[in-house]
Amino acid sequence: MSQYSHLTADLSNENSPITKIARLVGRDRLVLDVGCAHGYLAEVLRAQGCGVIGIERDPGDAQRARAHCEQVVERDVEEPGWEEELGGRRFDAIIFSDVLEHLREPHRVLERALPLLAPETGFIVASIPNVAHVSVRLELLLGSFRAEPLGILDRTHLHFFTRDAVAELFASAGLAVDAWDCTTNEVADPVIADYLGRAGLPYGPATRELLSGFEAAAYQFIVTARPSTAATVAAPALEKPLEATQQAARALAHLGAAAGPRDGGLRVLQAVHQFLPRHAAGTEIYCSDLSFALARRGHLVRVLSGAPYREDVGARAQLEDDQAILVERVPATRAYRWLGAVGGFFDRFDNPEARPVIRALLDRMRPDVVHIQHLLYLSAELMTECRTRGIPMVVMLNDYWFLCHKIKLRRRDGTLCAGPARGWNCCQCLKTPALVRSHLNPLAVGANLYRYAYLTRQLLKAERILAPSRYLRDVFVRNGVPAGRITVCDYGTASPPPELVPRLRDRPRRERLRFGFLGSFIFDKGVHVLVEAFNRLPAGAAELHLFGVPVEPAYVEDLERRARHPDIHWRGPVPHADRWRALAEVDVLVVPSIWYENSPLSIHEAQAAGVPVIGSAIGGIPELVHDGVDGRTVPADDVAGLAACLEAVVADPACVARWRAAIVPPKTMDAHVDEIEAIYRELCGRELCGPRA
Repeated sequence: MSQYSHLTADLSNENSPITKIARLVGRDRLVLDVGCAHGYLAEVLRAQGCGVIGIERDPGDAQRARAHCEQVVERDVEEPGWEEELGGRRFDAIIFSDVLEHLREPHRVLERALPLLAPETGFIVASIPNVAHVSVRLELLLGSFRAEPLGILDRTHLHFFTRDAVAELFASAGLAVDAWDCTTNEVADPVIADYLGRAGLPYGPATRELLSGFEAAAYQFIVTARPSTAATVAAPALEKPLEATQQAARALAHLGAAAGPRDGGLRVLQAVHQFLPRHAAGTEIYCSDLSFALARRGHLVRVLSGAPYREDVGARAQLEDDQAILVERVPATRAYRWLGAVGGFFDRFDNPEARPVIRALLDRMRPDVVHIQHLLYLSAELMTECRTRGIPMVVMLNDYWFLCHKIKLRRRDGTLCAGPARGWNCCQCLKTPALVRSHLNPLAVGANLYRYAYLTRQLLKAERILAPSRYLRDVFVRNGVPAGRITVCDYGTASPPPELVPRLRDRPRRERLRFGFLGSFIFDKGVHVLVEAFNRLPAGAAELHLFGVPVEPAYVEDLERRARHPDIHWRGPVPHADRWRALAEVDVLVVPSIWYENSPLSIHEAQAAGVPVIGSAIGGIPELVHDGVDGRTVPADDVAGLAACLEAVVADPACVARWRAAIVPPKTMDAHVDEIEAIYRELCGRELCGPRA
């Protein structure tokens, strides 16, 4: 008998890999169970109406499994020829439950399994222990890595997997992981604190957050994977500490050699509320792309960023290709503790802890120009300090923060807001009890009137105010900013890597259309509207691939409950550098936002990749997507309208090719830098003659 002969199925246990695998497989499917042991999983699947073929090398287990399987092949899957005993059958699902980590060459076995999958519909389900589980991390901190009879460090395991390693394994076999789940095995707080204490480390909120994240809490990964030609190129692995140290040293050496701008360049300070790599939304991505593009032109670029997480505070070099920028992160903490919640309101636009850092940085760097992307958690006093020193300022209005302390002009009840009315409309949105945020409370009214007047006055200190869309400009004009002070200047878009251009250009014709979402899983992005709309399509009509960062865990759980369609695939987070690979895997991008979007970078990037867009007819989206020409626009927050649009595309798939042909490529980052440089040149009164990228 094998070491798994004792296992039984307990479907009442929601944290069991058997329960999760059985749900992923579903009903009435033909299943190949690789390493079926004594048939404990096959018994469950047979009760769901599935036909199960098992493969097992242990003779005793194989004999017991025959009671639950239509056929059991008594072979070692790492030996040749076992496929021939399956009679040419194709399987709806192939299961590797706690198998791959025991194989000498697991990728070879996965490659052999590929031809056994049913065309277009077949998928693989696997459970794999996670060696990055918090328990293993704690042992390693104390220098221990001990083998065990069972579990993650089972002494019979030949390979140890992290999440990245799992994705790389499947990619090397021509498969793409399209959904991630896990079982958990929690370690109590006192135990974690004890281990950290013995290692001489504190256990604070930041460490607790790190050790409770998906990749530390997962005891076993439960994944589904499907054949994908795109998966043959694995995502870049996380840098090892020594490699990261060496890269940082190269970046710092580069910065040391470039103590000043070269070839007539400028000293440019970019100010942003938070920055890559921890934070990767549109404003942060645009700020990073622009900063590195300016550095390539010979400008000396520094980034001043807030640090919502205390462990991020400090100066660090960031490197992209052969260019480096220095990012200085200042605390984004709540300094007005004596004012409680009201103080927190003030702290979001004038953080006293940031002021001395801002002054010191301006005096040390002596920038020629300051480009403000966002001032949340920093301090709008930056603009006063620049004016005092005679430093010209450019502001890019990336959202509505100068007008709205909730940033997106959405009220507490979820309805959209036309604007602050100089602050009178804003009391209802304070994070305070209803009585405190009443219009009858002079403190609440005064706080909002002050915020509007103060930030509008600060904004008008800038020499240039830019808006990426006409819609956003018009909102500011309606709310008291003179029209002549705001110039529409849309973002530039970075170009796809040259090696991916052929894949983006020469897309294969798929039997089923693939709709996609790429962004953050937050309520304002309207992913729930897209999921509910796709639920209305018949099974097998199309696929929906969701690439996203789970920013709001409760919202993600709600999305998963709503997602009833069998062709919805959860593809997980996509690193910024891999967004082009994600776009190569979809035929149409859907942007179902329910807030006043300004000029979403996801649309720019999709159009640069030749991917048509279906977007909500809200905010600046209709300025980018021309209905019926290069995509479609539909009413925002309208499940029925979006479902009808998706159905029409499925009924006429040729429209996708027509839209692709009509796409006008967006403004390149190089062209955008020309515009930005021209503004800098005018403000500084200097000719810029840096080398062109």
